[in-house]
Amino acid sequence: MKKIPFAHVLIIPIVLVLLWAIPVLTSSEFDLGWAAIEFVILVGAYLGYAHPALFSFIPHRNSKTTYRTGA
Repeated sequence: MKKIPFAHVLIIPIVLVLLWAIPVLTSSEFDLGWAAIEFVILVGAYLGYAHPALFSFIPHRNSKTTYRTGA
């Protein structure tokens, strides 16, 4: 597996945040409360996908769904 340079690991989230932040900050209906909530969701989603080990304290369900077939 190819390793990603550390600089790219830092640049990609910054670019994603700027893509989110520029339209939000330039809109006429900017609200700091909603911006903070959206930012927290964005960062949480990024961390969940990029660094799943940070959420290892959350138990995983290993059960499989079984379906009953007709009688």
